Amino acid sequence: MYTRFTVNYKNKNSGVDQGVLGAAFKLKKDDEIPIEFKKSFDDCLNWFQKHLITPVIFELGENKNSVYWFKNTAIEAIKKVRVIIPILQACGLEVCENNSDKPGKIIYEDNQQVVAIPKR
Repeated sequence: MYTRFTVNYKNKNSGVDQGVLGAAFKLKKDDEIPIEFKKSFDDCLNWFQKHLITPVIFELGENKNSVYWFKNTAIEAIKKVRVIIPILQACGLEVCENNSDKPGKIIYEDNQQVVAIPKR
């Protein structure tokens, strides 16, 4: 089983709902995080940058329509997402948890996540 957390707007590349980490990093870049949430938000994003691999296939700009799903064994990563969710909601975003055993065509996999091309 895989879990994907999304927000209520579409990713321009994949055409599916934007993932929470993409939304979170955009809010940080745009400096839109309320001051009372900034430390815990930054701590979580720093954790992801340190502990979650960004596959080379994404860094090179290939497979832009791919989406990330957490494996159900990625306990710590999912806990960190659950810290970020109320902060995203405080910024006006709706967050949805999606679970599936068929995330699409898997093009990358590590111990915490898969990257898949969604079925259209």
